[in-house]
Amino acid sequence: MTLKTPKCLICNSEAFTPFLEVPNRFNILESYMLVQCSACGFVYLWPIPEEMEKYYEDAAYQPHQEKAETFTDRLYRWVRAWNLNTKRRLIKKYHKDGLLLDYGCGTGAFLSHMKNAGWSVQGVEPSEKARSVGVQNDLNVQTDIDQVSGSFDVITLWHVLEHIENAHEVIDSLSRKLTPDGILVIAVPNRDSLDAKVYKSHWVAFDAPRHLYHFRTQDMVRFFETHRLRIVSKHTLCFDTWFNALLSCQMESAVLRKRFYAFGLIKSGFIALGASFRGAFHVDSGSSLVYIVKCLL
Repeated sequence: MTLKTPKCLICNSEAFTPFLEVPNRFNILESYMLVQCSACGFVYLWPIPEEMEKYYEDAAYQPHQEKAETFTDRLYRWVRAWNLNTKRRLIKKYHKDGLLLDYGCGTGAFLSHMKNAGWSVQGVEPSEKARSVGVQNDLNVQTDIDQVSGSFDVITLWHVLEHIENAHEVIDSLSRKLTPDGILVIAVPNRDSLDAKVYKSHWVAFDAPRHLYHFRTQDMVRFFETHRLRIVSKHTLCFDTWFNALLSCQMESAVLRKRFYAFGLIKSGFIALGASFRGAFHVDSGSSLVYIVKCLL
Protein backbone atom coordinates (compact mmCIF):
# COMPACT_ATOMS: atom_id res chain seq x y z
CA MET A 1 0.00 0.00 0.00
CA THR A 2 1.12 3.54 -0.73
CA LEU A 3 2.30 5.61 2.24
CA LYS A 4 1.69 9.05 0.75
CA THR A 5 -0.19 11.55 2.89
CA PRO A 6 -3.79 11.70 1.66
CA LYS A 7 -5.24 14.99 0.51
CA CYS A 8 -8.83 15.70 -0.42
CA LEU A 9 -9.17 16.22 -4.17
CA ILE A 10 -11.67 19.02 -3.63
CA CYS A 11 -10.29 21.13 -0.76
CA ASN A 12 -6.79 19.69 -0.08
CA SER A 13 -7.59 18.94 3.56
CA GLU A 14 -5.64 16.06 5.08
CA ALA A 15 -8.27 15.36 7.76
CA PHE A 16 -10.70 12.50 7.17
CA THR A 17 -12.87 9.95 8.92
CA PRO A 18 -13.83 6.39 7.87
CA PHE A 19 -16.91 6.38 5.66
CA LEU A 20 -17.60 2.88 4.34
CA GLU A 21 -15.84 -0.44 3.77
CA VAL A 22 -16.65 -1.86 0.33
CA PRO A 23 -15.78 -5.15 -1.39
CA ASN A 24 -14.01 -5.66 -4.69
CA ARG A 25 -16.88 -6.83 -6.90
CA PHE A 26 -14.59 -9.27 -8.72
CA ASN A 27 -13.23 -10.71 -5.48
CA ILE A 28 -15.64 -10.18 -2.59
CA LEU A 29 -13.10 -11.49 -0.08
CA GLU A 30 -11.12 -8.27 -0.66
CA SER A 31 -12.39 -5.06 0.88
CA TYR A 32 -11.27 -1.44 0.72
CA MET A 33 -11.91 1.62 2.84
CA LEU A 34 -13.64 4.77 1.66
CA VAL A 35 -12.98 7.83 3.78
CA GLN A 36 -14.75 11.19 4.03
CA CYS A 37 -13.04 14.56 4.11
CA SER A 38 -13.66 16.19 7.49
CA ALA A 39 -13.68 19.65 5.90
CA CYS A 40 -15.94 19.33 2.81
CA GLY A 41 -17.51 15.86 2.95
CA PHE A 42 -15.90 14.50 -0.23
CA VAL A 43 -15.54 10.69 -0.26
CA TYR A 44 -12.50 8.91 -1.68
CA LEU A 45 -10.60 5.62 -1.51
CA TRP A 46 -7.76 5.42 1.00
CA PRO A 47 -5.18 4.02 0.87
CA ILE A 48 -4.78 3.59 -2.89
CA PRO A 49 -3.25 0.20 -3.75
CA GLU A 50 0.00 0.03 -5.66
CA GLU A 51 0.10 -1.56 -9.13
CA MET A 52 -3.45 -0.51 -9.95
CA GLU A 53 -3.17 -1.96 -13.47
CA LYS A 54 -3.86 -5.49 -12.23
CA TYR A 55 -7.32 -4.50 -11.01
CA TYR A 56 -8.38 -3.78 -14.61
CA GLU A 57 -7.24 -7.17 -15.91
CA ASP A 58 -10.20 -9.21 -14.64
CA ALA A 59 -12.01 -10.88 -17.55
CA ALA A 60 -15.36 -9.64 -16.19
CA TYR A 61 -14.38 -5.93 -16.39
CA GLN A 62 -16.77 -4.93 -19.19
CA PRO A 63 -15.21 -1.64 -20.45
CA HIS A 64 -12.09 -3.54 -21.58
CA GLN A 65 -13.82 -6.63 -22.97
CA GLU A 66 -13.54 -7.69 -26.59
CA LYS A 67 -16.36 -10.25 -26.38
CA ALA A 68 -19.52 -10.62 -24.30
CA GLU A 69 -19.35 -13.91 -22.38
CA THR A 70 -22.22 -13.74 -19.86
CA PHE A 71 -25.77 -12.39 -19.72
CA THR A 72 -24.48 -9.37 -17.78
CA ASP A 73 -21.83 -8.77 -20.44
CA ARG A 74 -24.45 -8.91 -23.21
CA LEU A 75 -26.70 -6.56 -21.24
CA TYR A 76 -23.77 -4.17 -20.84
CA ARG A 77 -23.27 -4.21 -24.64
CA TRP A 78 -26.95 -3.46 -25.20
CA VAL A 79 -26.95 -0.60 -22.69
CA ARG A 80 -23.74 0.76 -24.23
CA ALA A 81 -25.25 0.69 -27.73
CA TRP A 82 -28.29 2.63 -26.51
CA ASN A 83 -26.11 5.09 -24.63
CA LEU A 84 -23.91 5.73 -27.68
CA ASN A 85 -26.87 7.28 -29.49
CA THR A 86 -27.87 9.22 -26.38
CA LYS A 87 -24.34 10.60 -26.01
CA ARG A 88 -24.16 11.62 -29.68
CA ARG A 89 -27.52 13.42 -29.51
CA LEU A 90 -26.42 15.23 -26.36
CA ILE A 91 -23.18 16.44 -27.97
CA LYS A 92 -25.04 17.59 -31.11
CA LYS A 93 -26.84 20.17 -28.97
CA TYR A 94 -23.50 21.96 -28.70
CA HIS A 95 -21.57 20.90 -31.82
CA LYS A 96 -23.06 19.21 -34.86
CA ASP A 97 -19.65 17.89 -35.94
CA GLY A 98 -15.96 18.66 -35.60
CA LEU A 99 -12.91 17.36 -33.76
CA LEU A 100 -13.45 15.03 -30.81
CA LEU A 101 -11.07 13.52 -28.26
CA ASP A 102 -12.23 10.66 -26.02
CA TYR A 103 -9.99 10.39 -22.96
CA GLY A 104 -10.04 6.90 -21.48
CA CYS A 105 -11.69 5.52 -24.60
CA GLY A 106 -11.34 1.82 -23.67
CA THR A 107 -11.79 -0.38 -26.73
CA GLY A 108 -13.02 2.61 -28.78
CA ALA A 109 -16.77 1.90 -29.11
CA PHE A 110 -17.71 5.58 -28.68
CA LEU A 111 -14.93 6.72 -31.03
CA SER A 112 -16.14 4.32 -33.74
CA HIS A 113 -19.72 5.51 -33.29
CA MET A 114 -18.76 9.18 -33.63
CA LYS A 115 -16.39 8.49 -36.53
CA ASN A 116 -19.25 6.80 -38.39
CA ALA A 117 -21.36 9.89 -37.67
CA GLY A 118 -18.85 12.09 -39.51
CA TRP A 119 -16.63 13.31 -36.69
CA SER A 120 -12.83 13.46 -36.75
CA VAL A 121 -11.83 11.47 -33.68
CA GLN A 122 -8.84 10.64 -31.53
CA GLY A 123 -8.58 8.70 -28.29
CA VAL A 124 -6.34 8.24 -25.28
CA GLU A 125 -6.26 4.89 -23.48
CA PRO A 126 -3.47 3.75 -21.11
CA SER A 127 -4.51 0.08 -21.11
CA GLU A 128 -2.52 -1.71 -23.80
CA LYS A 129 -5.11 -4.49 -24.12
CA ALA A 130 -8.04 -2.12 -24.61
CA ARG A 131 -6.06 0.27 -26.82
CA SER A 132 -5.03 -2.53 -29.17
CA VAL A 133 -8.69 -3.26 -29.93
CA GLY A 134 -9.25 0.35 -30.99
CA VAL A 135 -6.10 0.38 -33.11
CA GLN A 136 -7.20 -2.83 -34.83
CA ASN A 137 -10.46 -1.04 -35.68
CA ASP A 138 -8.49 1.71 -37.47
CA LEU A 139 -8.82 4.28 -34.69
CA ASN A 140 -6.19 6.84 -33.70
CA VAL A 141 -5.61 5.96 -30.04
CA GLN A 142 -2.62 7.18 -28.03
CA THR A 143 -1.24 6.07 -24.68
CA ASP A 144 -0.99 9.51 -23.10
CA ILE A 145 -2.44 12.99 -23.53
CA ASP A 146 1.03 14.38 -24.27
CA GLN A 147 1.03 12.38 -27.52
CA VAL A 148 -2.08 14.20 -28.77
CA SER A 149 -1.67 17.42 -30.74
CA GLY A 150 -4.14 20.05 -31.84
CA SER A 151 -7.35 21.46 -30.37
CA PHE A 152 -10.77 19.85 -30.04
CA ASP A 153 -14.37 21.01 -30.14
CA VAL A 154 -15.41 18.23 -27.76
CA ILE A 155 -13.39 16.27 -25.20
CA THR A 156 -15.19 13.43 -23.46
CA LEU A 157 -14.50 11.40 -20.32
CA TRP A 158 -17.16 8.70 -19.97
CA HIS A 159 -16.83 7.31 -16.45
CA VAL A 160 -13.12 8.03 -16.40
CA LEU A 161 -12.53 10.92 -13.97
CA GLU A 162 -13.23 8.75 -10.93
CA HIS A 163 -10.33 6.48 -11.96
CA ILE A 164 -7.62 9.15 -12.30
CA GLU A 165 -5.34 9.75 -9.32
CA ASN A 166 -3.82 12.92 -10.84
CA ALA A 167 -7.24 14.25 -11.86
CA HIS A 168 -6.31 17.94 -11.50
CA GLU A 169 -3.30 17.57 -13.78
CA VAL A 170 -5.32 15.71 -16.42
CA ILE A 171 -8.17 18.23 -16.45
CA ASP A 172 -5.66 21.07 -16.79
CA SER A 173 -4.09 19.35 -19.80
CA LEU A 174 -7.43 18.62 -21.43
CA SER A 175 -8.90 22.10 -20.90
CA ARG A 176 -5.88 23.60 -22.69
CA LYS A 177 -6.75 21.49 -25.74
CA LEU A 178 -10.27 22.90 -26.10
CA THR A 179 -11.15 25.28 -28.92
CA PRO A 180 -12.56 28.66 -27.75
CA ASP A 181 -16.12 27.29 -27.96
CA GLY A 182 -15.14 23.75 -26.96
CA ILE A 183 -16.79 21.66 -24.27
CA LEU A 184 -15.75 18.98 -21.84
CA VAL A 185 -18.33 16.19 -21.45
CA ILE A 186 -17.72 14.32 -18.21
CA ALA A 187 -19.82 11.44 -16.87
CA VAL A 188 -19.35 10.13 -13.33
CA PRO A 189 -21.37 7.99 -10.91
CA ASN A 190 -23.36 10.03 -8.41
CA ARG A 191 -22.89 9.24 -4.73
CA ASP A 192 -26.09 11.13 -3.93
CA SER A 193 -28.25 8.80 -6.04
CA LEU A 194 -31.12 6.77 -4.59
CA ASP A 195 -29.52 3.44 -5.58
CA ALA A 196 -26.26 4.43 -3.83
CA LYS A 197 -28.14 5.24 -0.63
CA VAL A 198 -30.11 1.97 -0.71
CA TYR A 199 -27.30 -0.44 -1.62
CA LYS A 200 -24.60 1.33 0.44
CA SER A 201 -21.45 -0.85 0.50
CA HIS A 202 -22.94 -3.08 -2.21
CA TRP A 203 -23.47 -0.21 -4.66
CA VAL A 204 -21.57 -1.37 -7.73
CA ALA A 205 -20.41 2.12 -8.70
CA PHE A 206 -18.22 2.34 -5.60
CA ASP A 207 -16.20 -0.24 -7.58
CA ALA A 208 -13.23 -0.39 -5.22
CA PRO A 209 -10.36 -0.14 -5.80
CA ARG A 210 -10.81 1.02 -9.43
CA HIS A 211 -12.91 4.06 -8.50
CA LEU A 212 -10.79 6.42 -6.43
CA TYR A 213 -13.26 9.31 -6.08
CA HIS A 214 -16.99 9.52 -5.40
CA PHE A 215 -18.53 12.79 -6.52
CA ARG A 216 -21.68 14.71 -5.71
CA THR A 217 -22.76 17.71 -7.78
CA GLN A 218 -21.35 20.17 -5.22
CA ASP A 219 -18.01 18.36 -5.40
CA MET A 220 -17.95 18.68 -9.19
CA VAL A 221 -18.75 22.39 -9.02
CA ARG A 222 -15.83 23.06 -6.66
CA PHE A 223 -13.49 20.79 -8.62
CA PHE A 224 -14.14 22.65 -11.88
CA GLU A 225 -13.93 26.09 -10.27
CA THR A 226 -10.31 25.28 -9.38
CA HIS A 227 -9.62 25.04 -13.12
CA ARG A 228 -11.67 28.11 -14.15
CA LEU A 229 -14.29 25.84 -15.66
CA ARG A 230 -18.05 26.02 -15.19
CA ILE A 231 -20.86 23.51 -15.54
CA VAL A 232 -23.34 24.74 -18.15
CA SER A 233 -25.75 21.79 -17.97
CA LYS A 234 -26.30 18.38 -16.35
CA HIS A 235 -27.94 15.27 -17.75
CA THR A 236 -28.63 11.67 -16.77
CA LEU A 237 -27.90 8.43 -18.59
CA CYS A 238 -31.12 6.63 -17.73
CA PHE A 239 -30.05 3.06 -18.46
CA ASP A 240 -27.02 3.44 -16.18
CA THR A 241 -29.48 3.46 -13.27
CA TRP A 242 -30.99 0.11 -14.26
CA PHE A 243 -27.63 -1.46 -14.97
CA ASN A 244 -26.14 -0.21 -11.69
CA ALA A 245 -29.15 -1.52 -9.75
CA LEU A 246 -28.86 -4.96 -11.38
CA LEU A 247 -25.12 -5.28 -10.70
CA SER A 248 -25.59 -3.97 -7.15
CA CYS A 249 -28.22 -6.68 -6.64
CA GLN A 250 -25.76 -9.31 -7.87
CA MET A 251 -23.02 -8.08 -5.54
CA GLU A 252 -25.37 -7.86 -2.55
CA SER A 253 -26.52 -11.43 -3.17
CA ALA A 254 -22.93 -12.68 -3.49
CA VAL A 255 -21.66 -10.90 -0.39
CA LEU A 256 -24.63 -11.81 1.81
CA ARG A 257 -25.03 -15.25 0.20
CA LYS A 258 -28.72 -14.71 -0.33
CA ARG A 259 -30.64 -17.67 -1.65
CA PHE A 260 -33.63 -15.72 -2.88
CA TYR A 261 -31.98 -14.03 -5.84
CA ALA A 262 -35.34 -13.51 -7.57
CA PHE A 263 -36.41 -11.23 -4.69
CA GLY A 264 -33.21 -9.24 -5.17
CA LEU A 265 -34.00 -8.77 -8.86
CA ILE A 266 -37.49 -7.50 -8.05
CA LYS A 267 -35.98 -5.17 -5.45
CA SER A 268 -33.43 -3.84 -7.96
CA GLY A 269 -36.23 -3.17 -10.46
CA PHE A 270 -38.21 -1.12 -7.95
CA ILE A 271 -35.08 0.79 -6.90
CA ALA A 272 -34.17 1.54 -10.52
CA LEU A 273 -37.74 2.63 -11.26
CA GLY A 274 -37.81 4.90 -8.22
CA ALA A 275 -34.36 6.34 -8.99
CA SER A 276 -35.30 6.96 -12.63
CA PHE A 277 -38.56 8.70 -11.64
CA ARG A 278 -36.77 10.82 -9.06
CA GLY A 279 -33.96 11.65 -11.50
CA ALA A 280 -36.49 12.82 -14.12
CA PHE A 281 -37.54 15.64 -11.79
CA HIS A 282 -34.32 16.16 -9.86
CA VAL A 283 -31.28 15.54 -12.07
CA ASP A 284 -28.82 15.72 -9.17
CA SER A 285 -30.25 12.46 -7.81
CA GLY A 286 -29.49 10.44 -10.96
CA SER A 287 -27.34 7.31 -10.64
CA SER A 288 -24.97 8.62 -13.31
CA LEU A 289 -24.59 12.29 -14.26
CA VAL A 290 -23.14 13.88 -17.38
CA TYR A 291 -21.68 17.37 -16.93
CA ILE A 292 -21.24 19.74 -19.87
CA VAL A 293 -18.36 22.02 -18.93
CA LYS A 294 -16.89 25.15 -20.55
CA CYS A 295 -13.94 27.41 -19.81
CA LEU A 296 -14.70 30.66 -18.03
CA LEU A 297 -14.13 33.67 -20.28
